[in-house]
Formats: sequence, structure tokens, C-alpha cells
Amino acid sequence: MNSMEALNTIMGIANLLGLATTYGMSVWVTFISSYILAGQLPRQQFGMVQSKIYPVCFRAMAYSIGLAFLAN
Repeated sequence: MNSMEALNTIMGIANLLGLATTYGMSVWVTFISSYILAGQLPRQQFGMVQSKIYPVCFRAMAYSIGLAFLAN
């Protein structure tokens, strides 16, 4: 295996990892975490938790998408 094939393999893995991470995070936050939190917390506390979770989640998604685009 020459160096170009190895680089293509590494970039393919990085691309897949970035896209899979973004997809998994978006499914988890949108469909699982939000419904569980909304059902268990009062409205005020739910809003406070969401205001702390979403910026971190969106930043991590942006980095994952950036990794996928960089590896593409």
C-alpha cells in the first residue's frame, strides 16, 4: 500500500467519523434527550438545561462537520 492509498483510507475514515458523530448527536439531542428532559423537568428548568446543552452540542456538531468537510 503506497502513501496515497493510506492517506485516502485515513481521510475516508475521518469523513465517516465526522458525519456519523454529527448524525448521532443530532438524533440524540433532538429525539431522545429533549423528550426525556421535557417529561421529567418543570418548564423553567427544562429551558435552563436546554440553554446550556445546545451551545455545546452545536459547537461539537460544527467541529464534526468541519472534520468531515476537511477529510472530503
